[in-house]
Amino acid sequence: ILGCAGNANYNVSYSLILTCVSIIFSMYSAHLSFHFIPFFFYQRVRYAAYRPKVSHFGCLPLSLQCARAVQLVISLVFTVYFFPFLPELTNYRIMTGDTAHIPNGVKFLFGGTAGMGATLVVQPLDLVKNRMQLSGTSGKREYRSSFHALTSIIKNEGVRTVYTGLSAGLLRQASYTTVRLGIYTWLFEKFSSEHHSPSFVKKASIAMTAGAVGAFAGTPAEIVLIRMTGDGRLPPEQRRNYKNAFEAIGRIAREEGITTLWRGCVPTVMRAMVVNAAQLATYSQAKESLSSSGLLPQGIAVHFAASMISGFNTAFVSMPVDIAKTRIQSMRIIDGKPEYKNAGDVILKVIKNEGIFALWKGFTPCYMRIGPHTVLTFIILEQMNGAYYKFVLGVEPKSGL
Repeated sequence: ILGCAGNANYNVSYSLILTCVSIIFSMYSAHLSFHFIPFFFYQRVRYAAYRPKVSHFGCLPLSLQCARAVQLVISLVFTVYFFPFLPELTNYRIMTGDTAHIPNGVKFLFGGTAGMGATLVVQPLDLVKNRMQLSGTSGKREYRSSFHALTSIIKNEGVRTVYTGLSAGLLRQASYTTVRLGIYTWLFEKFSSEHHSPSFVKKASIAMTAGAVGAFAGTPAEIVLIRMTGDGRLPPEQRRNYKNAFEAIGRIAREEGITTLWRGCVPTVMRAMVVNAAQLATYSQAKESLSSSGLLPQGIAVHFAASMISGFNTAFVSMPVDIAKTRIQSMRIIDGKPEYKNAGDVILKVIKNEGIFALWKGFTPCYMRIGPHTVLTFIILEQMNGAYYKFVLGVEPKSGL
């Protein structure tokens, strides 16, 4: 409504973006509020349970009425304050020439969309990677290889199991990737001069900053993702059986305390800093080198090659930190004591009990996931950026990465 309210100088694209984002976050906040508000009132609300007792919504219990109110408040806060770029979108005039740029808010939106699109394709590989990294925690090696892990999962748990944790994976991309790619593209443009991009050291610093902030925002979704993908390997009596990511977040907060949602935050942030420095900075540098060399035609071919180089580098340097993070976030409390004290304790125990090469356990599915995920994320992001420059700003497409 705000987007369409008004002025012939405003571009319709901005109005549509504002409308879509408002709808998405209204739906998202509704789901959250109907899961969390009943928890705070010490009850699990299901409308069907109240149906025989009420004739209209005005007679619903206080918890449901509060949930509805919170939905509206959260929706308003998300669309106006959490995303302060939205008012800017409706007042943003198209610029031409060298002054044209993508608004910061759209960069965040494109980053999250690209990550979620890639996750839809590679989620099964993430499941295999997590299972491989958790293999050996019970004292025996469950899987001989990535292929053995995949076939065992399908045989024992069914084909649909390979997409276990998809809702958590998408939620992770909506939080973590939206923030990290949004911040990176914003700072990359800020530190670029008219004809020169930042140095590799600056790119790495920007990427580490973006990764740290994004990882903190995405840690709850990361914990849910690891638990959901690793649930099938546990004995039936020990399984958590989360229905979806939102239910998992609610149960973790209720049963283990809200701070559990940030368990392993330190290794998660450390991993994100390493991953983003390796991934984003390497991608930008590789793309520049490939573009200037003339070895490949400009466009998707360069983006693909740079993404594969970035993916391999990312997988190699991040695996030791990743396995520490995965085991901390999936560990159980035994006799009141956690299995591991910290990330360093995990790494030392892995080396002692399983050998140093166990730190790269699951490298194949990790690279098979990171490679395609990196390729898809950057190609989708580059294409959206190019389309925005061409069709919305009306100027020659450029990268922004």
